[in-house]
Amino acid sequence: MKKRWLCGILALCLVLGMLPGIALFTSAYEEMQVSQELVDVVKKLEGFEAYPYWDYYQWTVGYGSECPDDKLDEYKKNGIPEEAAEELLREDLGTFEKEVNNFAKKYDLTFKQQEFDALVSLSYNCGGNWTRESNGILNNAIRNGATGSELIYAFGLYSRAGNDYILIKRRLCEANMYLNGVYKAYNKDKNAIPTNYKYVYLDGNGGDLSYAIHGYDANEAPGVRVSFTSIPTGVDASGNVFVYEFAGWSTASVGGTPVETLDGSLSNGTVIYAQWKDPSGNIVALPKGDAVDNLKITVTGSSVNVRTGPGTFYAKTGTVSKGSTVIISEVCTVSGTTWGKFSGGWISLSYTDYEDVLESLEPEPTWPRAGTVTGNSVNVRSGPGTGNPAQYQMNKGDRVLVSETYDDGKLLWGKLADGNWICLSYVEFDSDETSEPEPYITGITLVKGPDKTDYVQMQDPLDLQGSVLRADYSDGSATALTLKNSMITSYSNSKLGQVTVKAAYQGFTVSFSVNIIKATVTFLNYDGTVLSAAQYAYGDKVTQPEKPAKPADAEGEYAFTGWTPEVTACDGDATYTAVFELVIPEPPEEPDYIPGDFDGDQRVTEDDAVYLLRSTFFPEDYPVTIPADLNGDGQVTEDDAVYLLRHVFFPEDYPLTSAETTTETTQPPESTETAQEEADAA
Repeated sequence: MKKRWLCGILALCLVLGMLPGIALFTSAYEEMQVSQELVDVVKKLEGFEAYPYWDYYQWTVGYGSECPDDKLDEYKKNGIPEEAAEELLREDLGTFEKEVNNFAKKYDLTFKQQEFDALVSLSYNCGGNWTRESNGILNNAIRNGATGSELIYAFGLYSRAGNDYILIKRRLCEANMYLNGVYKAYNKDKNAIPTNYKYVYLDGNGGDLSYAIHGYDANEAPGVRVSFTSIPTGVDASGNVFVYEFAGWSTASVGGTPVETLDGSLSNGTVIYAQWKDPSGNIVALPKGDAVDNLKITVTGSSVNVRTGPGTFYAKTGTVSKGSTVIISEVCTVSGTTWGKFSGGWISLSYTDYEDVLESLEPEPTWPRAGTVTGNSVNVRSGPGTGNPAQYQMNKGDRVLVSETYDDGKLLWGKLADGNWICLSYVEFDSDETSEPEPYITGITLVKGPDKTDYVQMQDPLDLQGSVLRADYSDGSATALTLKNSMITSYSNSKLGQVTVKAAYQGFTVSFSVNIIKATVTFLNYDGTVLSAAQYAYGDKVTQPEKPAKPADAEGEYAFTGWTPEVTACDGDATYTAVFELVIPEPPEEPDYIPGDFDGDQRVTEDDAVYLLRSTFFPEDYPVTIPADLNGDGQVTEDDAVYLLRHVFFPEDYPLTSAETTTETTQPPESTETAQEEADAA
């Protein structure tokens, strides 16, 4: 009976577990690691470099890893062994294993090995910021279990390096790995990318886009997924400003073939254009850049590509050799790169003497000169040249004061007030024609630091509220500014203790200090009572207090079952609360005997009455282990055997309903021999 009761409880649990919203069991998240297959694919994608090389901001060696300082000289001389290079690669991948594991734990996700590997590969190549962008497209796609075109599109958005979307094929390989478990590298393996995995480029044609690339599954033929950050405007004949109306996508800026869905008819790298209507409903060709008066320039690069539009994703139609001259009629800046249009197409003006020609058309400048930054995320370097480390970045609209210039043979550089250098391709100087030039900044001072000075390690973002920055100008004036996150050039909350935060504004820098403190982990009892509170560094194992207790109440007794949320290694301030469940006692065991079955043959007959009668005389030879006071007189005698015999023949008149009492037999006054004889006679 007990077993049947337990089976009933188990069956009930099974039914409840199938109902929506009812979770019976929880399990700790198991940390995942990348597979050897993934390591092998990343090695193919990265390529092997035995000797360290300067990668703009660090010495790189092996499979794209930072070269350890203590090994730099050795590897420069002898090269790095491939085994050591793979070890460095695994260390690097370990950083992003942790990022993806933390993402999975945060959102209670479970990944297949191929999915985990693909996400680590992407993060290794592009960084793990996507895991922290709760409103990001890739973040949401993974959390919502996206597949097909939705997943491919999200992966493809992380294919930009510098100003070019040169990583799209790698993203498609990773999408194939994530969705289909295929571990292949596009640069080494055939059929690494399915033929139905495609990508096109998007040209806003006067409108600005969030992303200029779109990956998709041609078998699904999705629509174009895009958001415009700005819509083009125009001026009518009366001087009134109007907004153009979006008319759809096409293979040309005017005319062409309309593109309603992205299917297999579009080859990889096709550029599709947004088309716009004026108030009269006419499709118009919007200007891409600024017209120039037939500017003659000379090509300074070797075999410079000529493209159909201003951008590296436009089709290449040919090349122009070093020393050739072209006549530029239009200039357009796209993602920080300036392009010029001539009779053969578009050419990047970075490989021409365009800047020198412009400079020659202007009067010889006097230094220092003030100007405005024209691009976003423009690197400011320690010296004039791209080989020097970047110190921080400046954005469009920032003001600079250039004290001198330097031509490194490729680019013209300007020295800022803090001694660092900026490429003057991204600076527009103030006009010398104005009688009263615009005041330029001469220095900045942090008048008041941020209110918040303590930050939990690896958790708290920098809070600049309360800060006041003073900017001094050449005319003696000053302006109060609020310190913004975009000004911060150096800050890390990974190490405990006091750290220095550096900020830059228009070529000038300031700094202040904050404290990186340990996280506080608190354990609470069911009623909110603090059981323990301790501080831990990021990644430390958290020590749990002794099991707490909850007193019994009218409902019953309680048992401690664990903590909510689940206790993990320290990843910031956390509070855990004890969880208890009501203990339901097991019901008493039901009898496992048949009332009246004294001889144990699983039935009640006259043989049982004989057995009980013999037991009253010879209890040691005929033991009774079940209730035997059948007539309810408080003792077991031959009268109970008679009662049982009567029950066999007349069960309704002689029911077996007596209470379960201790079995005792009462010996008759006769001698043992006489009792034995009577028993034999019976």
